[in-house]
Amino acid sequence: MNAGAAVAPGIAAAVTRTRRRILGHFEGAGATSPENSTSYEPSRKLERRAFDRFIARGVLVEAEQGSYWLDRVALADFRRGIRGRVLAAAGLALAVAGLATAFGR
Repeated sequence: MNAGAAVAPGIAAAVTRTRRRILGHFEGAGATSPENSTSYEPSRKLERRAFDRFIARGVLVEAEQGSYWLDRVALADFRRGIRGRVLAAAGLALAVAGLATAFGR
């Protein structure tokens, strides 16, 4: 196994924890509408990237300068997209494993 393959699961877990922490902040504050928006300031680089991605995908919507709210419909769409990519990657891995087995490698 190469080093990248050994590190990838740890990175994926860190991204998942970061996403959950950010979403938990907004859910815990009840910030699920413009009227209930709340502020958030990422404290680490990974948080900044996840936060910016949530904004770009419309999961977090800026209500006013520095105040955001969680769009649950956009979050559901975002999660469906992740699930689709995971299933596609798993299918590809199974296909590659099947070919490797069929050709004896």
